[in-house]
Amino acid sequence: MQERAVCTPLDRYTDRTITSHEALGAMLVQVRRQGYALLPGHVHEDAAGVAVPVRNGLQEVVAALSVIVPNDGRATAQVPALMAAARGVTRSLCQVHVSA
Repeated sequence: MQERAVCTPLDRYTDRTITSHEALGAMLVQVRRQGYALLPGHVHEDAAGVAVPVRNGLQEVVAALSVIVPNDGRATAQVPALMAAARGVTRSLCQVHVSA
């Protein structure tokens, strides 16, 4: 999927939207390092997106949980709750896999 995203044109929605493949690649490196994505004002000036990965029992990313919140500088406050929820989903996925 990443290869597809890097090969297609990137549309601009706001002045903060990532539109170069180089910037997108750098953002993906940062997201992997910090464990969550934070995109303040990238799609809408007044909104910030926050997302965390959901992993399976093999620690592969299989989904994501995200919220859209006001772009008021407090979006990172959502990260702990999202990460806790993602861990809960991961535990559930592992239990389903074990009992199947």
